[in-house]
Amino acid sequence: MATKYLTIIQQNDTHGYLWPHPELFWMDPKPVFKTNIGGFAKTAAVVKSIRKTGPTLFIDSGDVFHGTGPVVLSQGAIVPPLLAAMGLDVMVPGNWDYAYGVDTLLTLIQGSQVEALAANVQWSDGKSVLPSVGVRHLEDIAVGLVGLTYSEESQAMPKSFSQGLKFEIDMSALQSQIQRLRDQHRVDVVVLVSHLGLPQDLKLANEVNGIDVVLSGHSHDRLIHPIKVNNTWIIQSGANGSFLGILSLEITPGKPITQVQHELKTLDMPEGDPDIQNLLDHQLKPYQKTMDEVIGLLGTPLHRMTVLEAPMDQLICDAYLSYTEADVAFSHGWRYGAPILPGPFTRGHLFNMIPTNPELFITELDGITLREFLEQNLESVFADNPFSQKGGYVVRSSGLLMAFKSYNPKGSRIEYLAVNNKEVTPSGRYQVASAGPQGLKGVETAKNYLGISAHDVIESYFKQHRPVIVSEHHHAVAL
Repeated sequence: MATKYLTIIQQNDTHGYLWPHPELFWMDPKPVFKTNIGGFAKTAAVVKSIRKTGPTLFIDSGDVFHGTGPVVLSQGAIVPPLLAAMGLDVMVPGNWDYAYGVDTLLTLIQGSQVEALAANVQWSDGKSVLPSVGVRHLEDIAVGLVGLTYSEESQAMPKSFSQGLKFEIDMSALQSQIQRLRDQHRVDVVVLVSHLGLPQDLKLANEVNGIDVVLSGHSHDRLIHPIKVNNTWIIQSGANGSFLGILSLEITPGKPITQVQHELKTLDMPEGDPDIQNLLDHQLKPYQKTMDEVIGLLGTPLHRMTVLEAPMDQLICDAYLSYTEADVAFSHGWRYGAPILPGPFTRGHLFNMIPTNPELFITELDGITLREFLEQNLESVFADNPFSQKGGYVVRSSGLLMAFKSYNPKGSRIEYLAVNNKEVTPSGRYQVASAGPQGLKGVETAKNYLGISAHDVIESYFKQHRPVIVSEHHHAVAL
């Protein structure tokens, strides 16, 4: 049978970065920050150019309706006109796309004029929220599509995100859906659009047959080369709208795909599509004055590119500790947020760092509870079973030193734990500051909320320190 050719363009985890911004690139001997990277106008220009070459699908693997100031303040509403104008074909919701509630999410999807799929989210009565599968016909190619949204939504995210919903993966049902695509719809290729994270997608590809391509999202991996598991090709394309994954397939009907071409394309060209740029400028105009307001001076580059600790979160924890005078301050191990370079620090930067703007609280923990919280967090990051990993990085801290071995079993990773330079004792009592529903998640303790938001605390910290310098002192050490 004749060979068919299909190009898939993937974006994932854009997190509201609709415009160009700084990005971190790993270089020898140290990371390099480049400016003017990414943005929807550049994405649109690449997509438009590739569409001219043959059958093409433009697909988003989640976390597109949340993240930066204008996007969060509009509850995602500035994004759908851009996605519609860009011609996004298919998407799966990411964990942050549920932030405004499922009804708002469905409205955003409808406004984007995009086919959204998710086989593993249902209403509480068991009815599907979105279709599980879809079929696209491009010239003589039939493409079967399956969506999997973030399966740990109700466990890892604030409760409001999953209200009225349940999330679970039924592997046998997934296998049956894929088989029906092949047997009944006679598709030439099956594409799984996923927001599970790369470790989970690798395990799933090893357990479920019949998937040709997985477009992975959630874990922000920059895959230079596709990963092949059995007959399944897996890609993921970074984050922050800085990259596109371009996967070209040679399809021989009835046979596994053995030849692919892949490019992780950095969006570093000077300009993008002028029509999308004009629409973007229009969408951002009501928010620009507020986002441009300078609230301080930054002397240290900020980023969230490292698993154990990162300067962006260190600044947050230092500000919490300074305001509360607690013994320890924690911030959630978020992955989102493009780098922020030294210079004037704006309200827009503040939203980029912590768009949720949670309320601060303080509580008291004994040494046993403190250690248990940290052990559970390490399990959520380093669990042997990928489906036990709950997403995010190691919880960030100030006032604490934790030395651990990631490969040790659950509950036995920490070898040394100290607060204020004194080893933690089981009976010790420690004042702990954090913020919002993700702060100290899983710990049952009375939280004294302080009536002040993270933004206000960080803004006050910038007024006290000019410029703000983040120390390189380590708080989490992998042995």
